[in-house]
Amino acid sequence: KKMGMALSANAGGTTCSSMRKNANDVDLNRNFDIDWNSGTSYKDEQDYRGVAPNSEPEVKLVTKVAAQTKPTLYIDVHSGDETVGSSTPPAPTPSAMG
Repeated sequence: KKMGMALSANAGGTTCSSMRKNANDVDLNRNFDIDWNSGTSYKDEQDYRGVAPNSEPEVKLVTKVAAQTKPTLYIDVHSGDETVGSSTPPAPTPSAMG
């Protein structure tokens, strides 16, 4: 088994309010192709999603690494609002456990 860790996908974000946005003023949380329409198309807004899904270099890197490594567990720590999100495989059903 292997474990990898990325301490920050947005090295340009230095304060709590700017950590969500990159140098292009895009909220990286809203730039992923999953639920991309949840962000706004207005650049001046806090949740500006960018010009297209996965358009930002930071998001491209994260999605490329995920595609190459196919992680079975993903933990996402948001220091700004002190939350932790995770993505885990579904629990096995009783029939699958034999």
